[in-house]
Parts: sequence; C-alpha cells; structure tokens
Amino acid sequence: MPATPALPGKKRLSGCAIAAIVTGSLGLLGIIFILGIWFLASSLTADVVKAAEDYLATLNRGQTREAYEMSASGLRKETSLAQFNKVVAQFPILNHHTAFKVNSRNLQNEIGTVTGELSDGSGKRADIEFILVKENGVWRVLSLHVKMIAWQKARDAGYEKRLVDSSTVKKNATEVILWS
Repeated sequence: MPATPALPGKKRLSGCAIAAIVTGSLGLLGIIFILGIWFLASSLTADVVKAAEDYLATLNRGQTREAYEMSASGLRKETSLAQFNKVVAQFPILNHHTAFKVNSRNLQNEIGTVTGELSDGSGKRADIEFILVKENGVWRVLSLHVKMIAWQKARDAGYEKRLVDSSTVKKNATEVILWS
C-alpha cells in the first residue's frame, strides 16, 4: 500500500519534533504541578507565618505585655510576665529588628514551626525558630528559640570569625523553649 501523500502546503512532523513537543509538554506539566504543590503548602502555612510575624511586630513596637498575651497558654504557664520581660531584654534584636526573613515553615497536625532570620540596621543578626500551637482557632507562640549571630574581624588572623551565643531551656514533654 502506498504511503499517504502529505497535503499540499503542509509538512509532516518528524519523530524528533514530536518527541520534543511531548517532552516539552511533560516538562511544562511538571513545573505546573510543582508550583501547585508549593502554592498549596504556602497557603496552608500562611496563618502560621502571619502569627509569627505579628508576634515579632508586637515585640518590635516594645509591647512585651501584648506579646506575652499572644503566647500560648503553655508558655504563660511556665513563664511569668517578669521573666518574659527579662528574657526579651536579653535579646534587643527582638524589639529593634528591621527585617525578618522566613527560611522555612512547617505544619504538622496542630503544631506549626517557622524558622527565619532577624536583622537590624547595624548588621546584627539572629536565627529564630518559633513553635506555634492552635488554641481556640488562633495560632499562638508556644516557644521561641533565638540564636544571636555576629560577625567580627579577628584582629590577628585577618579573617572573619563567627561568634554564636544561644541559650534555651527545655521543659516538659511539650518541649517549651524559653529564653534564659
């Protein structure tokens, strides 16, 4: 049987061209799928991130009592307002930061975690990790771990040295992390 002739003015696609179209289409579908998963994960954790950002904004305004009230009942049970104020005073970047960059976010059951980096205008930075729980439909900070990071030129060596100062106290099975 003779091959069907191509219609006048129309060219048939080669096997390579068809393979390229199929591969490109599959690649595009893969990218759309990955973006969909990322968007879904971001939207599911958006409330957790917003709660952490609101908490930091409250501290940044110097409203430690309000931040204390925004904390989860577990944190308030373990820490008095006076202790809370003392700890916040030990980490001035909490109420003098100029930026907060979220590095990761996670939501598992009714526990959310947000990690990120605080920075101020003078170059000071702090790694920060929040653990949040949902109480009566509201995300509240159960724990906060702050690790101050400073970069200082070593005088005699001529290179940058990383200095780390962190402190945490872990209590109970809920692993409430408080500043000390």
